[in-house]
Amino acid sequence: MREQQLSDAPAPEAPRQAAETPEQTTRGAFAGEGTWRRWCWLRHWEFWLALALGAFLRLWQIGTTQFLDDQTGLYALARAGVLHHVIPLTGIPSSIQSLNPPLSVYLLMPFAAITPNPLPAVVTLALWNVAGVALCYIFALRYFGRRVAAVGTLLFATGGSALNFSRFLWQQNYLPPLLVLWAFTLYLGAVRGKRPWLAGNILLLVLAVQLHPTAVLLAPVTLAGILLAPRLPRVREYVIAAIGTLLLFVPTAIFEWNSRGYDLHKLGHYLLHGGRFNLDVFRVLWGALDGPGSADLGPTTPYANVHRWYFFITWCVVILVITGWAVLTVRVVAPVLAIWRSVAPDPARLPRRLMNGAIAVWRGVRADSTWRAQFLLWFWVTLPPATMLHNAGRIFTHYLLVIFPSLFIAGGFGVDWLLTRFAIRPIHHTHPAALRQRIVPALALVVIVVAVAGEGARMFLYPTTLATGNFLAYYTYGYPLDEMLTLDGQLTTLQRQQGAAATYIATPVTARYGAPAEYLLAAERADRVAFPASCLVLPAPSDGAALAVSLAPGSPVNALLAALPNARVAANVPLAGGDPLTVYRVAGTAPTLADETTAQPVTYRNGSGDGLRLEAISLATPGMLRLRWTIVGAPPAGPGSPFYRVQFHVPGTTSAPASSVDCAATYLHAGETLFTWIPLPAQATPSSADVATGSPIQVSAGTQGFDEFSLGPIRFLTDRGGGAPLTPLTRMPPQTALSLALTP
Repeated sequence: MREQQLSDAPAPEAPRQAAETPEQTTRGAFAGEGTWRRWCWLRHWEFWLALALGAFLRLWQIGTTQFLDDQTGLYALARAGVLHHVIPLTGIPSSIQSLNPPLSVYLLMPFAAITPNPLPAVVTLALWNVAGVALCYIFALRYFGRRVAAVGTLLFATGGSALNFSRFLWQQNYLPPLLVLWAFTLYLGAVRGKRPWLAGNILLLVLAVQLHPTAVLLAPVTLAGILLAPRLPRVREYVIAAIGTLLLFVPTAIFEWNSRGYDLHKLGHYLLHGGRFNLDVFRVLWGALDGPGSADLGPTTPYANVHRWYFFITWCVVILVITGWAVLTVRVVAPVLAIWRSVAPDPARLPRRLMNGAIAVWRGVRADSTWRAQFLLWFWVTLPPATMLHNAGRIFTHYLLVIFPSLFIAGGFGVDWLLTRFAIRPIHHTHPAALRQRIVPALALVVIVVAVAGEGARMFLYPTTLATGNFLAYYTYGYPLDEMLTLDGQLTTLQRQQGAAATYIATPVTARYGAPAEYLLAAERADRVAFPASCLVLPAPSDGAALAVSLAPGSPVNALLAALPNARVAANVPLAGGDPLTVYRVAGTAPTLADETTAQPVTYRNGSGDGLRLEAISLATPGMLRLRWTIVGAPPAGPGSPFYRVQFHVPGTTSAPASSVDCAATYLHAGETLFTWIPLPAQATPSSADVATGSPIQVSAGTQGFDEFSLGPIRFLTDRGGGAPLTPLTRMPPQTALSLALTP
């Protein structure tokens, strides 16, 4: 049927009267004629194909979603706001270390109010981006025709980065559908000449800026829409937009007032220092059209093995986008040049000729609704990358989410031009043009099919590789969310079977991997203790048996657990993405180990008599000092998690830097044993001096967590470092020495 063809022929226009307004001209071009009918997109097969591909690929194996430190920080802020009845004022830190506005945290709070499990929020984010695919098609069909809508939406539905950034929690991953809604309001006023539109457009843009500051680069596009609109916005639209903007920035304003401009200082330093011109943005553009890197899952995974073939697939997408952008650029520039050349030469001076030409161009393009629609799309897709040619730091792929999905819609213009330029006409088969008119459209369709099918296959294989477990979790990606949730259930079952009162979990020292393990396995469990693998916490003798496990491969915690006489293997838990985890059952206090030196214990106390008692010292590993402590009294008081810092100074030196270890645990109790490992400075390793417990070893205690403060009865929460500050503990008794000879 003719209706099923991907036709983009211009719509027939009704005869216009001489007194027709720009708004009436716009209506004749866009309202309900030609390829656009209300709800017509429901009858287009390519709409349903793009929607099905977009939904399947965004939801396929969604449990394998990446969950690292940023995702943990976002959801933990939302959860803390709900549990502590406080209002978050910030999100997590940005790449320039300023704190993002809290909009993304507010979006997560309804889920955090129900469950600590972030998976429902991840599924909702994926569905939101599926809606973005539908909105992309409707928008492109409404203003650019069916061919552009079909090609652009299929590329957007299957694009590697577009898919990857819609499958895990991150504030900017909410952007693409929101920006399509912003474009709808922009075109409503600037192309169709409707009112009101400006207030909604500005408020949507402000919401986008709160999700990621790069969205502010689209403000000139809104300004261009105001200038090109057939009907100027009313004053009340500006007033509503101003009031709404102020209200949306109230949380940020409170934080800046309380922190004395914390974010403003960070932003100012970024903008004013180190700016330079380079071509990094083109590398990032390639990444925006490419998929996840082969290094994400390790070099030997199925995804990495076939990834080298996807270089050709990415080039197909790049060619489509570059060709489409070039065609769009010509369509924007050509009318301007045509009008300029049509202006009769003015014998007056050159300034007058330039002014007359500029006025004629302005009036001509402003009266052309098709030009306005194409120019705004071109401006949207071109301006952000152009501004990033000058940058003050590294550019990341997610910075270009502000041009999704316009980047893919622009790619449809090249295919539209080729199919129109080389349309098959009734030409005799011997005519020289006949072959071109058949081959060129066929090649264009082949490139589209290869790009869409290839990108879709790649993004099917990526989560499939994760689901099979044939990858390296600590290479880049980390353990998927469903793997950590499964581990949580297995530890719960094992703890019950072993009759253990608690489980002690050593997490990776790197926050990228340690933060999610701590949150998902121990954050809200009173019978779980999580701590970084630079230390090891074991139960007090009176606490009964407990389980101990390390998620940090190669850490000294693993070797020590295997050597403890009072620890026996309880189970080996398989874990996709890494070696099985050995879970130990620990009972009682570990006796003195063969490599430990003991003497009269030395205690480090605060003013209340609480602190740590040093029991033994060891140099079991060259260059690494291991200290055994017992927790005395209560852990450090204050909001957040208990936090100890142990420092070592080289004896007999004053200029050598101290080496230290930080140990922050979710919970600590009196009588628990604490092992800490301190790397020795180079000056100490080859010497034969004694390590004494006088000045060489110092201990500080505090807490770390979110920053909280109050304004009257209202309590607020930020992601700035909070808790009780570190305070030095006093050594008691001051003259007792415990030493170990350091030998090469």
